[in-house]
Amino acid sequence: MPVRHQIDRPEMGITQADFLRVFAPLVAPNELAVEGASMSAGLAAGGHIHVTLSAPKMRIIGALKLPILNVHLEFRECTQAAIAEFVGRFDRAFHKGGG
Repeated sequence: MPVRHQIDRPEMGITQADFLRVFAPLVAPNELAVEGASMSAGLAAGGHIHVTLSAPKMRIIGALKLPILNVHLEFRECTQAAIAEFVGRFDRAFHKGGG
C-alpha cells in the first residue's frame, strides 16, 4: 500500500552541486526537476521523491572548512519496499570512505 514517508539526513558533508551530481543518477532514467534547493523525481519502483536541501553552511575546524547540508527526503505514493530500496541506494551513494 503506498505511503508518505519522510527521512532527514542532517549535516551531510557535501556541497549542493556535489549533492546534485551524486543524486541525479539515483533517479535515472527519470527526469530530475530542480528548483533552487528543492528537487523531485519519479522513482523506478513507483511513486515520487521530493528533496529539500538546507542553506549551505560551513563547519570550521581550525583552518579546515567543511561544507554542511541538511537533507530532507519525502517519499510520496511509494511502498515501504520501494522506500527501503531507495534509501539503501541513497546511503551507499553518499557513503564516504573511512572507519
